[in-house]
Amino acid sequence: MEDENISVGGVSVDTGQVAVAVDDKQIRRRKSLAVDEATYEMLSRVCAERRRSKIQQLQVLIETEFYALGLDEHPMPRWARD
Repeated sequence: MEDENISVGGVSVDTGQVAVAVDDKQIRRRKSLAVDEATYEMLSRVCAERRRSKIQQLQVLIETEFYALGLDEHPMPRWARD
């Protein structure tokens, strides 16, 4: 078998030397949230309209509310003011 590089999900494996290297990306830990079905369907429709994943859309919504409430010392980002 000839040496081959395989890359899957940020992990690169050189099959010739069986070396594993992980990209220099910050590992993001996730927490679970549960919502009722009606809320989930609303989120799904918003995501489809905005072309975002559910995680991305929740981040936008939460960050917008966070800055609107003045919970951070930094000014609200431009995208949140529009």
